[in-house]
Amino acid sequence: MIKNIVLVLVYIIIIIPLHSQNKDIDIAEIIVTEDSNLDVLNSKIKVCDVLNFPPGTTGEIFENISGLNIIKRSGFSIEPSLHLFKREQLNIMIDGGTKITQSCANRMDAMTTRISSNEIDKIELIKGPYSVRFGQSFGGVINIITKHSQGSENIEFHGSGNVGYEFNGGGFSSGLEFGASEKKINFLINGTLRNFGNYISGDDTEIISSFKAYDYSAKLTYNLNRKSRIQASFRQSFAKDVMHAGLPMDALNDNGKVFAMDYNYASSTNVLSGIKIKVYGSLVDHLMTNEFKKTFKFAYAIAPVSSETIGGKSEFKLSLSNKLKMFAGFDYFYKTRDGVRNREVKINACTGMVFSEPKGFIDKIWQNSLTADYGAFAEINYKYSENTLFKLGFRSDFIQSNILDPENDFTSFYGDNIKPKAQNSIDFFTKVDFKLPKGFKFSIAAGKASRTPDLLELFINHSSVGQDAYEYLGNPSLKAEKNMQTDIVISQKKEKYFAYVDVFYSYITDFITAKVDTTIPRKFTPCKLPAYTKQFVNVDKVFQYGIDAGIKIKLIENLIFITNVNYTFAQNITWDEPVSEISPLSFNTNIIYVYKNFNFTLRNRYVAAQERVAVSFGETNSEAFDIVDLNVFYKPFKFINIGFGIDNITDINYYEHTSRSYRNLTENSMFFEPGRNFKILLKVDF
Repeated sequence: MIKNIVLVLVYIIIIIPLHSQNKDIDIAEIIVTEDSNLDVLNSKIKVCDVLNFPPGTTGEIFENISGLNIIKRSGFSIEPSLHLFKREQLNIMIDGGTKITQSCANRMDAMTTRISSNEIDKIELIKGPYSVRFGQSFGGVINIITKHSQGSENIEFHGSGNVGYEFNGGGFSSGLEFGASEKKINFLINGTLRNFGNYISGDDTEIISSFKAYDYSAKLTYNLNRKSRIQASFRQSFAKDVMHAGLPMDALNDNGKVFAMDYNYASSTNVLSGIKIKVYGSLVDHLMTNEFKKTFKFAYAIAPVSSETIGGKSEFKLSLSNKLKMFAGFDYFYKTRDGVRNREVKINACTGMVFSEPKGFIDKIWQNSLTADYGAFAEINYKYSENTLFKLGFRSDFIQSNILDPENDFTSFYGDNIKPKAQNSIDFFTKVDFKLPKGFKFSIAAGKASRTPDLLELFINHSSVGQDAYEYLGNPSLKAEKNMQTDIVISQKKEKYFAYVDVFYSYITDFITAKVDTTIPRKFTPCKLPAYTKQFVNVDKVFQYGIDAGIKIKLIENLIFITNVNYTFAQNITWDEPVSEISPLSFNTNIIYVYKNFNFTLRNRYVAAQERVAVSFGETNSEAFDIVDLNVFYKPFKFINIGFGIDNITDINYYEHTSRSYRNLTENSMFFEPGRNFKILLKVDF
């Protein structure tokens, strides 16, 4: 299949007219706005603006982006959340479309673990279902844009290297980057090495969170002419001995490889003013074990699992007039997961009987399941006047999921309903931007988006994949979630400040969650509590509303003040209770002062207590916390940057509401964040 896609790509490139015109082409970026830095719903964030020190994992970046929160399963696996949207409800990609499927049912190999922060240039964020061009975008789009070499008339070389150390946990990180460019060919290679130990929380508790990881990437761009460009990229990531404090197992090895090939054609004179073609694929091999957990006393479990992803996209841009542009195309996304858990039971956990020889069992985790998505889309951008811009988009997806190697008890339970019916969705959005006097801007957006159930929700078979001790059972009869959302944004931009307020409302039908079913007994260790299983089900009606607001002010020369607040209220109407895993009210404040070769950043993050919890989900309240960080950078020479930082200066003992530990043994165990942490960094550019 990959070979055929590549051949089609090469054929299309050959037949494209090769007329020349000086036109900058950026393959990785996806958002088309007049000034995306000022568009609250479609924004671009430079990583260097929100992150001063290279983190242990890319997921930590999202904690510093307005409107986003994080879900942390370990020091290694961290994912973003936006309002109530998380996991597959967010469309996360690399370089405008490349996607990777995690192989672990507990998401210890989340997509954010496949790329290091060292190679990321920008994060593009679409808040809400206001995109149709990049697959199903139920709650939003997060596009991770990697660095690339810019073309130049003469041969040029550039690079950088950095070494960092975190004293809390002995976290060592290093990165090396080298690139070259000339008129026709540009290339960039990037590599990182990370070795982090267990860190200490604010109450001097050791949190088991160590990991070792290294990765590299290579990107080669060939300019066919000034209108056309082809780019190939390849990356591999390797991790081992990854301790997951928030999960029931740890990772012995976690390896992934990703390739992508892009073609881009751009012209400012033709009606067919742009063509983008992308093909990509990924392969993930993951090996989990419980040998470092307390459950190892009773049984040894090891689980080799894997996932494969193949995708492609063709998009055509039509400039029908100076005011009217249209994007239309097709995309394809295929993913498959497989793997088992091998158990050697040493002690009967119910009776205490010790077996003279361990009893062997094989549990099918993914049951060799797959999903294929065929999509078509069209988006219109109409500039009615210098001050008014309309966007309108439509999308259709045809999705088929299947199970090829079902477990016997799964087949017995579902019978003829074991294979899901094909699903077809029609989604759309509209957005209007008005530029007003005195730097004001008013935007209103409304859209409807769908999300087809994930393979875990369809086919998982009595696995502990939640933040509780329940076993979870997939449901092949699940319907797609539907999100109908509206955002109203008011902003103002003046010479010394930018301020915005975004008020949103979502009405969600067929919301997917898990519910205890007292007719389905526990499968493994049936003597233990809870005695029953949670089955994935559709909830008829859910709603959420909230606010995301912020301001950036240049107080005096070289002194900048930035603050933002966001809050989400989410209610399960059908069950008459709050929706689970909703981050509470939070404030983020940054004070940045630049003096000659020094840069000072003081950061404060306040998160309120969360008392709106879902009792049926087994969720408990979380406490408020208030942390302060300080970063100082000194540039003695143009090519050298020296950094010093202190995280959690007051040594607060705290945890994120959405980052609970796996509660298999201790009902109230929490996954505490690091206490006070000193950091140093040396970066050299050449």
